[in-house]
Amino acid sequence: MRRTNPSGLIIAGTSSGCGKTVLATGIAATLQEEGLKARAIKPISLGTAHEAKPEYAFLATIAHTPLDYQVQFADKPGSLKTSQFQAAVKTAVSGTDPVIVELPGNSATPLCLSEGTGNGWQDTSDFAKELNWPVILVSKLTAESFEQLALHATYMINKGVELLGVATVMTEADCKAPAAVHHSLSWEMALAEKIRSPYLGCLAHSQSISIAKTNQGNLIRTTSDALDLLPIIKAISLRVAI
Repeated sequence: MRRTNPSGLIIAGTSSGCGKTVLATGIAATLQEEGLKARAIKPISLGTAHEAKPEYAFLATIAHTPLDYQVQFADKPGSLKTSQFQAAVKTAVSGTDPVIVELPGNSATPLCLSEGTGNGWQDTSDFAKELNWPVILVSKLTAESFEQLALHATYMINKGVELLGVATVMTEADCKAPAAVHHSLSWEMALAEKIRSPYLGCLAHSQSISIAKTNQGNLIRTTSDALDLLPIIKAISLRVAI
């Protein structure tokens, strides 16, 4: 089923803790700064509500998205019920404003066991396919970023997901990493050719941005400086129903 209202964008990752929340929040807040309506939500979370509280506070506060939607919590990968999976889909497509949806785990994290379909597990890529919105795939900037992005991008594309592009996020540890980790233009071009999708940029680490402290810092400026926002704006705008 093709969904065109509201329009949306999905943020998926190559791992947990790779920067999805910061990127999703940054994109939503930056679009708002540009005068565009956008929300940022995370309808499925792995772990407990207590463990996820800082992330949801960051999303709600910085992206100006009240936590007035139902979150489906899974204590471990694959522990959701099919009804919870479908409830999360409905949460994502509710409302009228464009929405940035952060997915948990990585592109192949199992969410629930299919019931009566014979297809086994439904994972985060299946969730993205169900929404039928373009995806930005995110990786933490490491020496393995190329391999991780290529692997997960191929998996999602083979699942029938539309990949809008890929991005990397630099952590504090990355700032101290060898120079070889900080990729070059040839690295970006090789990756884009490998996955047939553009490299949208690298979100630099900033000590002023803190999820734990719900501190926005210079997130909007960092996002607008680092990412190519035009494909994102076009992707969302093209999917707004008239």
